[in-house]
Amino acid sequence: MTYTKWDEYLIHQTGEPIDRMAGPEKECFEYLYLYAHPMGEGPIVMAGLNVHPNANIMAGYGQVLIDNVQYNFRASRHLHHDRADMVIGPLSFEVIEPLRRWGFRLRENSMVPITFDLEFVGKAPVYATKEVHGPPDRGSTVPTQWRTIFQPGRFIGSLTVEGKRYDATGYFGSRDHSWGIRGINLGLVLENFVSAQFRHHSIFIWYQEDEHCNPIHTEGAIIWDEGKIAPIVKVEQKMTLEAGTRELSFAEVDITDSEGKRSKLTASKRLSRGMYARGQWSGEGFYQDFGPYHEEGERWDLNEQDTLLMLGKWLREAPCQFEHDGEVGYGFYEYAVSKKHKGYGPSL
Repeated sequence: MTYTKWDEYLIHQTGEPIDRMAGPEKECFEYLYLYAHPMGEGPIVMAGLNVHPNANIMAGYGQVLIDNVQYNFRASRHLHHDRADMVIGPLSFEVIEPLRRWGFRLRENSMVPITFDLEFVGKAPVYATKEVHGPPDRGSTVPTQWRTIFQPGRFIGSLTVEGKRYDATGYFGSRDHSWGIRGINLGLVLENFVSAQFRHHSIFIWYQEDEHCNPIHTEGAIIWDEGKIAPIVKVEQKMTLEAGTRELSFAEVDITDSEGKRSKLTASKRLSRGMYARGQWSGEGFYQDFGPYHEEGERWDLNEQDTLLMLGKWLREAPCQFEHDGEVGYGFYEYAVSKKHKGYGPSL
């Protein structure tokens, strides 16, 4: 049991020191994710930070997609009982203004020729999901119990790829922040996570189905910049996917909010390829002990068919142009679907 400077503050919520989470499981986690993209052409950036206090691990990643080439950087280190030190080698994160502004940076590194220095600025209040509960995964004794906060925003800053600088000021995007206990695989065969921004409002959707096309989880909200939030209570979605690569070309989502109002959200892909989540840490990699410090990375050419087939089943973020109630907006449509799904599986 270790006591740190944070134990001097009156912020405890369990009988344990601050560096321990409520349960003993190594799957206890806290996670930050940021996604930044332009309205038109230009590189897309994703970055995230994950801590597993009970495993003494902090892991993070930075990714850039441009011209169908995806660059991935990953780093991991021992946590050393201080979650406030959000630095892993060249990758760092910073709370600039709570609930509104985050900074995140990737300096020059030996793995991939990308850097970024960006700041997220929220354009609307955060939206907190209800707590997710689920049974242990197959072969595990760990139940799922966690929640997420979501926030749409804009970005300030720049990035470089292969030595070329790109201005990212004015980029669209969002962030989410999750914590709790999360199993590796919940047995899902379809999952959507949608972030769409319009002039004065944003839409967030998190939706899951089982192999028989039955909804497992429906979560989301229509969030107005001035503060109004309309929770989404029902989602009916249809995706058009490319056989083999499973690339999204179009999606249509019927939304019902908590006041019974129905509306339609459509998504058309803007780029031929989306960002693949396999470039992040995945599964047990988030809390695997690689030693005091470890970094790795790779470059994927998404023009190569063999690469697309290798990545086919993995979660990905497709940059899209959206339309909602006659208004055009921008964002991403994150999705994963398995061949076990009775609706989409036969065509994959």
